[in-house]
Amino acid sequence: TVGGKTQTIDASRILDIRNPDPALPDKAFGIIKPIRPVADGDYYAKLWNKTLLLNQAQPTGVITVPNGIEDAEAKALRAMIEETYAGFENAHKIAILKNGATLTPFSLSPTDMDFSNLRDKNQQEICAMFGVPKILLGLDSGYNRATAETAEMVFAKYTLKPMLTK
Repeated sequence: TVGGKTQTIDASRILDIRNPDPALPDKAFGIIKPIRPVADGDYYAKLWNKTLLLNQAQPTGVITVPNGIEDAEAKALRAMIEETYAGFENAHKIAILKNGATLTPFSLSPTDMDFSNLRDKNQQEICAMFGVPKILLGLDSGYNRATAETAEMVFAKYTLKPMLTK
């Protein structure tokens, strides 16, 4: 029904091109669902890297209190710190510490976290999920015309043709 008008379509004219969900046979899911964690990981790796670099690449550290603190105080302090400073969106805010507490930052370089390699692996997995050779997206190097043409042929034969046939 559209705009108050109802039209009946014969079932033989309807193509069902959903991706069936094995857990719920009467439902379907988008193609991104199986790789959602990979896509999310890639997204958050980009945000983390950006935040890290924008904030002088200084990650968190250790808080030392001269006379020590009780477990309940430590728990409350941790909760406050995590609520106020945790997450990429809060990265590297300036902490104000009381009672002579000091913050000793850890040093961790972006190279140690190897986000570049993580992003490469994520891109490979996403390309594989969609059946797209990396070479067609310019994510690969060291190829020649023959390799590029072969990648196009493989993509057309094993990705596009089955989709169009379906």
